[in-house]
Amino acid sequence: MLTDLYRGHNFTVVDDLLGGDFWLDVDQFAERDFPNNPDSYQNDLDHPDNAVIEGDIFANNHYAFQRSGTLWGTGRIDQKRFSVYVGGHARYTSMWREGLMRKGLFPETSLGESEKLNFLTWGVKAGGDYRFSGRHLVVANALFTTNPPLFRNSFLSPRTRNSTTPGLKEETILSGDINYILRSPVVKGRITGYYTRFMDQSEVTSFYHDEWRTLVNYAMTGVDKENYGIEGGAEVTLTTGLVFNAVASVGQFLWSSNPDITITRDNNSTILSTEEVWIQYFRQSGTPQTALAAGLEYNSSRFWWAGITASYYDEIYLDFNPVTRTKDDAGYYPYWENQKTADPGFLVDLFLGKSWKIDDVYLNVSANLSNVLNNGTFITGGYEQYRFDPDKPELFKPRVYYYNGFNYFINLSIRY
Repeated sequence: MLTDLYRGHNFTVVDDLLGGDFWLDVDQFAERDFPNNPDSYQNDLDHPDNAVIEGDIFANNHYAFQRSGTLWGTGRIDQKRFSVYVGGHARYTSMWREGLMRKGLFPETSLGESEKLNFLTWGVKAGGDYRFSGRHLVVANALFTTNPPLFRNSFLSPRTRNSTTPGLKEETILSGDINYILRSPVVKGRITGYYTRFMDQSEVTSFYHDEWRTLVNYAMTGVDKENYGIEGGAEVTLTTGLVFNAVASVGQFLWSSNPDITITRDNNSTILSTEEVWIQYFRQSGTPQTALAAGLEYNSSRFWWAGITASYYDEIYLDFNPVTRTKDDAGYYPYWENQKTADPGFLVDLFLGKSWKIDDVYLNVSANLSNVLNNGTFITGGYEQYRFDPDKPELFKPRVYYYNGFNYFINLSIRY
């Protein structure tokens, strides 16, 4: 059995006054929105109009607690031709927030401990392998589990108050894979088919909303995702010391539901809207859904080696803006559009090295040269900005990440 207690301290600190003498610790958004209520824009009512200097905490100060205990077990049977296993676990999780400031906007719900969110989750995993011979075998695995939500998705605005995300529940994961493995003197390889479904996830995002002119919290619940595809890899010995290798991954990583969204202001507990986001069958961001690579590697009997790898990446999707894909009372949101993608990318990498033995000293030098073609246009991912202007959409173009240009790493090691 494993138990743990986590306490995270989240706060804001004055790093540099930029020549000023102090900073007045008030909420400027609340000062604008509630000018006739001076208490509302105090970040800490117990220390009103607090003048902070470099190194002082201001604006936000709270603890995040999580306590959990896990009990697990596994059993395995091994026979000449096959082996099977089954395992399971049960987990109890409790999480809560403790505010260390009494916010003027939320004097009753910002200071002290929130309600404790308690979750009892469990999971079962089973699988095994069958060996047709020493060179051919099949491996299969299956998983069903539930997990507690993450702390950051459990509270609407932990910087300001104890309010929890509406509709919060445990997520459920269903997953399985089957693999064929080949082990021969000349060819070694594996091919895998997999499927994973995530259900009832929650995600909370905070950003500045231009129309409402304030920070808002977008709490998405009922998030379902689906990942499936095929992966394969092979290594072929062409001749003594020379090896060809190749890998491929082709998959679909989808949002498989239209989640519900609860929208609240950061400076007001009133629910602004409850809507539905139309993103079913959008692709998940963060990884290419098609990746191919092939290379050659040579290991000399004189203790030097060299290799080259070429990689190709495609179906790279940018993270979407849910604001522009929301169904309102009139039907589709007027700014709805297809998900944005990046162009395919191609990279070439080199590596080489040499080792020596001088008496009892081992000397090793190696170098990795990445992106030797200096491809500076390869976009690895990105996201649509949450700011948008329906009349001039070009004003707020997506933010994208580019792969590093040509770079290298050289390693020298000496071992006695």
